[in-house]
Amino acid sequence: MQQNCVSAWHRSEAIKLANPALYKKLLGYENPGISTLVKSDNVLYDKIVYEATKMLHMNYSSMKACETDVAGIHVTIPASILDIKEVIVDEFQDISSVLLDFILEISRDKQLTVAGDIDQSLYTFNGATPDENIKALLPIYKQDGYSLKEIILDETFRFSKSIHKLSLNLLGTEYSLIKNTVVEEPINIVREEFSSTADEFEFVYNEIQDLIEASKGFLSPKNFAVLSNKNIILDRFKEYSDNRNSDLRVKRIFGSQKWLDTKASSIVSFLQLLANPHSDPSMLVAISFLDGIGPKMTMQIKKEAEEYGNSIYDYLISSDKYVKKIDRNLFTRLDKLIGDVDRTDPSSIVVCLTEISNLFNFSKLLGTEGAHAQYNKILKELFENLKVLKVIHPTDVDLLSYFLSNYQEEFLKESDLVTLDTGSADDFVTVSTIHGAKGLQWDIVFILSNLDFSNLASFPLNSRTNYVAVTRARQLVYLNKAATEKMLYVDTDRRDEANQSTVKVNYRKTMVDYIPELKLKALPNNLKELPKYEMPIGRTKDMELLGRLLGNMAKRNILPVPSSMLGIMTHLKKSCRKL
Repeated sequence: MQQNCVSAWHRSEAIKLANPALYKKLLGYENPGISTLVKSDNVLYDKIVYEATKMLHMNYSSMKACETDVAGIHVTIPASILDIKEVIVDEFQDISSVLLDFILEISRDKQLTVAGDIDQSLYTFNGATPDENIKALLPIYKQDGYSLKEIILDETFRFSKSIHKLSLNLLGTEYSLIKNTVVEEPINIVREEFSSTADEFEFVYNEIQDLIEASKGFLSPKNFAVLSNKNIILDRFKEYSDNRNSDLRVKRIFGSQKWLDTKASSIVSFLQLLANPHSDPSMLVAISFLDGIGPKMTMQIKKEAEEYGNSIYDYLISSDKYVKKIDRNLFTRLDKLIGDVDRTDPSSIVVCLTEISNLFNFSKLLGTEGAHAQYNKILKELFENLKVLKVIHPTDVDLLSYFLSNYQEEFLKESDLVTLDTGSADDFVTVSTIHGAKGLQWDIVFILSNLDFSNLASFPLNSRTNYVAVTRARQLVYLNKAATEKMLYVDTDRRDEANQSTVKVNYRKTMVDYIPELKLKALPNNLKELPKYEMPIGRTKDMELLGRLLGNMAKRNILPVPSSMLGIMTHLKKSCRKL
């Protein structure tokens, strides 16, 4: 990981996009205006970010042009932004080109600190542009007058030399900025191959069971994780595990609260409409659910309302332009619900919320029974939260406004909607996508093969995704493979052999490629020296290897170390000698 600190950030008067070509390709922007929309999941969000960037630029320019008489200028930049002294950006490798421009604009004349690891960039499919962002920043860093400090985090406290070697070879890099890894008894990677998904699932499940049993209880399900690049593989593995009917159970986790990944998150927007129909962001969300109202029309409505100086609510009521798309009766019924709601009564709030969501086709769009069940669960939790508020504030308090002002701090943190599963995490093997596992760690990690994708001509397996997966492990990695698969610098150092694989590994540049002087601070990595592998512990009953594993975990205080621990280790060594 690398941190870059830049002080006294200055930009020229004309707004310069970091990468105009990306804007045009991904968002349909012409520099600096808006052209036709292209299909993108993030297009509405990115357009809002762009509008904020443009607003900041225009007002900063106005202030600078008349800085001798700032008091006489109508400045719309919030005071909270002007008072910012430093901007800190984490996970820099996963921001988009659009967000980069916003960051540079808000960081004017302030200290900017960015922290990130390009090797862990996973969200290019979602608009992140790590390579482009770094190339955009480097010329600015090299300009005279900038105070630049680079901090290289060159020590890892998670994994040992074997996992580090594998991670570097997966990236295909000849250099490493990590100089120190965890020093402990050596345990190599396990690299097993399979010809069928059923065989692989059986191996993983049995291996976990065998390790827990052979460790005499020192290993438990919480020490294990099973990762994959795709949800469908994990769904099949969980189904397989559930059907085994044993005491070993698995639990899916998600990178964010599950309900925030669905349309259920729009409930907050409907609540805001109930409190104030003139809330433009909430009205934009609501009308986007109506038939025939897409992102392009939504942005057009927003633009026209701004030109008339009206809220979107007032504009749609007064204009005849969208009568065929949006029935005027919808607003009549919305007005009635807003007038009827008793803001002090939890039942009244939830009933009116449900009616508003029906007005905008929300329940229809939920689709599946599972989505409806989730929606009902959220409504029930909302109702319970409002009832608690009523007890705390027995007088006529506006519960609706209080909830909207405090739901992020007081309610989402305590929500049980992280997943729809139940039970303590200590009782389960964690099952997650590699993206969802980012930032987390386990003692033993199984990375499933790509057998399910062998029918595709060239499934693009990202080398950075593999890097994140293997570095989730503290102690031991099982990197599974399809029988037909050969990965470059992992199974072979010959490109012609690796290219015969059904999986094409896509290598990208690392920081030493962008900043050549970092090579002076880096250690060499011989790519032709392939990682070393162990045989599976559970399958081979290798008690000596298991003893090293438990010993390493005990030294790091991951395992409890009771007085009997020494006896367990002695027993394991004796058993190994007998074998």
